[in-house]
Amino acid sequence: ADYKIDDGVTAEEAKRFVMSNTPRYIKKFAHLSKSNKASWNWLAFIFPNAWLLSRKMYKGGIIISALMIAASLLTLPLSLSVYNMSPVNTANYADMMQYVYDILPQISAQILVASLVGAAVNLVIRFIVAIFGDYFYYFFVFIHFSPLHIN
Repeated sequence: ADYKIDDGVTAEEAKRFVMSNTPRYIKKFAHLSKSNKASWNWLAFIFPNAWLLSRKMYKGGIIISALMIAASLLTLPLSLSVYNMSPVNTANYADMMQYVYDILPQISAQILVASLVGAAVNLVIRFIVAIFGDYFYYFFVFIHFSPLHIN
């Protein structure tokens, strides 16, 4: 509890701020205070906006949510094209994939490019939050203990 993680902030103080999953984050903060190495956070990869919001990083969570919605909207025209061109009775996943492969030449290049850009943006967001999320959270937690924030 008295272990000083960063600039006089003890593990107990950080634990009170973090509140949930403290064993993971206190160890991670102690490691990050000694070396500024990136790490991997699976929860942040799978649910980047929800993870940011659950960690009280509301600005980042709202920005990431907006970017992910925009990326999803870029993939929507391809989904609608495939849906509108698909036969009513597609027996199984393999048949559906074969059908998608067969109709790809009929879909405009702009729709395909927009969909690829949307998917790429989504993946880039997920990788950035997963790799640097704990690092961002570390700074977010310890900025709350800075003299500028307390006063």
